[in-house]
Amino acid sequence: MYETMNGGKKAKATVWQTSDDGENWEQLYEEYFEPNNLNGETVEILMYFAGDGLIITKHDYIGDSLEVASEEAYYIDEFNNGSRKLSVSNSIKDFGGRLIYNNNGIYINIYNEEDGQKIVRLDPGKETLTDTGIVGKDEYEYVYYMSSGGDHIYCICSVAYEGTKEEKEGAVPVDTSKYIKGRIYDTTTGEISESELLNKAAVLFYEKWEGENQYSYTYMPVFCSNISSEEESYLLAHNDGVYIIDSDETKLLYKDKNWKGSSNEVSDILMTPDGDIYVHVYFDNYAEARLIKISD
Repeated sequence: MYETMNGGKKAKATVWQTSDDGENWEQLYEEYFEPNNLNGETVEILMYFAGDGLIITKHDYIGDSLEVASEEAYYIDEFNNGSRKLSVSNSIKDFGGRLIYNNNGIYINIYNEEDGQKIVRLDPGKETLTDTGIVGKDEYEYVYYMSSGGDHIYCICSVAYEGTKEEKEGAVPVDTSKYIKGRIYDTTTGEISESELLNKAAVLFYEKWEGENQYSYTYMPVFCSNISSEEESYLLAHNDGVYIIDSDETKLLYKDKNWKGSSNEVSDILMTPDGDIYVHVYFDNYAEARLIKISD
């Protein structure tokens, strides 16, 4: 967890561990961060788990504004040794909203105006970044969301679609499946593939995000592969519940009326090999956070 204090002049990062579903907690890590210029800047940090380690991005702002003064990234590989600043900070500071850990590395969604979007693999030991090629060269290609499962990364993407004359004129709606796709990246071979089922899950993801009225975007859903099953299937969670998408159907697994409302956000979902589902939810404009376990 992280919190700011002293009017934004200091940020605190902590990591806790539980082995009994939250009955007892052990603190593994604590560290404080300050802006480079204590007189004129405030600081914010974001934390991303990366296997047995942690990446923290530090953002210094000018005064109380959102104007960025500097951004840095830190890596913690052993919680009792503290953090070390990464020399590739300038390259990975522009997160596109997602950093994930995979069996074969740390993968980061980077976006900046100069280079566009890239999904890169970070080797924190060598401090190198390698482009995966998941995002193509077409300007209309964009990865909205990515999730890790085993040796694979699953992505929800937009792709280039020219559209028919009627679609361009607005006479008929554009089928979401024409421009929203799923991509599977094999981190062992570097191969990129698609599947009909992932494409189906990608469309559901986008339509939940888009909301009932076109372009009235809500909070983005969260998504993961079902690693408890030998058959391909996926899980998606949004304010209206948790869905499973498999070869037979799309089914609502769990619903909680307390998730409804524009002030609440379902922020993450995780499936364990044993079939337990964990969903992280923010309530009342981030005033409260809960980790919810869903079991069969």
